[in-house]
Amino acid sequence: MAAKCTVQHAFDLIEKHIALNPADENFKNEAAQIIDNFNMRMKFINKYMPDLKAQEVEHSVSEDLVKRIERTIVDSAN
Repeated sequence: MAAKCTVQHAFDLIEKHIALNPADENFKNEAAQIIDNFNMRMKFINKYMPDLKAQEVEHSVSEDLVKRIERTIVDSAN
């Protein structure tokens, strides 16, 4: 189960979908099956590994860091 519910497996399904031949008589059925499998896996992955963009990230910046960045910018401009 763990091997089938990884992000890498989702990418493998994308590659498999890309490799399908549109001229094949079973193209629509195979494509639909791959898409369904992909969607189910992504729902499972998102349930246990939520999108990073949905999480708020807090940063605390020290005054020393700000001064070093300002110095770097000034030095690179000269």
